[in-house]
Amino acid sequence: MLDRDLLRLEKAISNNPEIRLLVISPISAYPVIALLSSDDASVRAVLTPLQEMAQRLDIAVVANHAFK
Repeated sequence: MLDRDLLRLEKAISNNPEIRLLVISPISAYPVIALLSSDDASVRAVLTPLQEMAQRLDIAVVANHAFK
C-alpha cells in the first residue's frame, strides 16, 4: 500500500540525499488509486502524504497514470 511504501521510500531517500526525483509509473498500480481514480478529491486525499514527503525531502515527484 502507498502509506507503507512511503515510509520505506522516505527512509531510502533520506539515506541518499543525492536523490532529487521520484518517479512513480504508473501510479494506478496502487490499488487504492485505481479504485478512487474517478473521484479527484479522494485521490488528492490519498496523495497528500506523498506531497508532504516530497516537501520534507525537497524532491520532485512525477507520477503518471496509465489510461486504458
